[in-house]
Amino acid sequence: MKRCPAILLCCLFIFGYAVDSYAIHAEIPSETQAVTAKGATWITLGGELRFRGWYVDNVIQDGSGYFSVFVPAESPSQAWYDARVRLNLRAEVSANTTGHVALETNSLTSDTYIWGSFNSKPADMNILEAWIQHKGSGLFGVPAGVKIGHMPLKLSEGQFLDLAKFGSDAIVFFMDPTEGVHAGLLTTKVEEKLTGDNTDDVDAYVALLTYKTGKDHTAGANYTHINGPDNSLRFWNLGVHANGSISGLMYRAEVDLQGGSESSDPKIRFGGYGIFAEVSYKFDPVTIKARYGYGSGDKNSTLTKNEEFQTILGNDIHHTFIYEYIIDGGAFNQAFEPGSTTLYRGKGLANTSMLSLGASAPLTKDLEVSADGYLLRANTTVGSGSSRDIGSECDLRLVYRIAGNLTYSITAGYFSPGNYWHDEYRFDFHGWSGKSVIAAMHALTLSF
Repeated sequence: MKRCPAILLCCLFIFGYAVDSYAIHAEIPSETQAVTAKGATWITLGGELRFRGWYVDNVIQDGSGYFSVFVPAESPSQAWYDARVRLNLRAEVSANTTGHVALETNSLTSDTYIWGSFNSKPADMNILEAWIQHKGSGLFGVPAGVKIGHMPLKLSEGQFLDLAKFGSDAIVFFMDPTEGVHAGLLTTKVEEKLTGDNTDDVDAYVALLTYKTGKDHTAGANYTHINGPDNSLRFWNLGVHANGSISGLMYRAEVDLQGGSESSDPKIRFGGYGIFAEVSYKFDPVTIKARYGYGSGDKNSTLTKNEEFQTILGNDIHHTFIYEYIIDGGAFNQAFEPGSTTLYRGKGLANTSMLSLGASAPLTKDLEVSADGYLLRANTTVGSGSSRDIGSECDLRLVYRIAGNLTYSITAGYFSPGNYWHDEYRFDFHGWSGKSVIAAMHALTLSF
């Protein structure tokens, strides 16, 4: 810890913005140990450097533009390197008031830059987070606070809404009326089109309540209402969740029910639902984990109903390394699309049944290994008579702690596609052979 003069603090404030990935409602633990400077304001500085190498085989991009999707099919292998830089700054101006700013490479929809800049600067830095939080007990006589800005957001166990990767613009009011009870109200701007016209916005409103019993059990419920342009979209999601441990058995679960309507021609009504459950137990030193997930699919039998489980997720690994992160999943009727060139990637359990079994264990004090197997099935298909067999996947991960904040990791996956891909995408002209997708990624990460 060092005392910095005012000029140095100003320079650091200009050039060193960033933040660790922590927010009240995202519940993401800090991964860094940052330098602090004490004065009238506590300034905490930190960041992360991450460099990755990739190998992917038998994945193609089908179609072009907005409707392109990445699917398993015979193709040449691909290999590349990418990098990510994060810088963070947190200013605690008092015991109750905090400001948080983060910078991250690269663009609005990506956090990495691909190697190969050839004597040019590799990437831009963009704001990842920027928010102010103030809390105290003066307003209602109980601990309460307000948080406003661009921040990570996550509901329940992250199966319906998880915007922890790039965040969203939101206003959050929260309070803890009694011990173990946490309540929150928030609004987030999903899309602002014309600032002078309120009828074309897409806004989400959330109410949540959680109750924690001791240190072992937490249960909660939340309600999300999304209002679309000129009230043409009125969507709601009711979620209940729980997590904790019973005699060493760890568990987490989430159930979501959905409804609402979209005024088109004809009017469409939503009716999806999602179920997720996970249990794990440590047989020292091995931890065994089992997961089950189900997200409804649209039967495609009527144009007036959409029964697919709607998800609002960042393009990240929520379950599987290949099926969800590298290729596009089984979702085909999602109402909330990010506007990127890939239509369905990162949709979690939408139109998917998942059964998983995995294990993890420390091989040495500094080396940990985990392996997970998945059976995947589509709950509905677009084509009549199409197979629902999505396939199976096996993922392996090694993490080696080289030094205090320096780690090296390897993630590898093997995805064996089922006939779903052939039947739904008609891949005869691609030379379909049912070959498996192989992917591997290794990374060197330094946090500070």
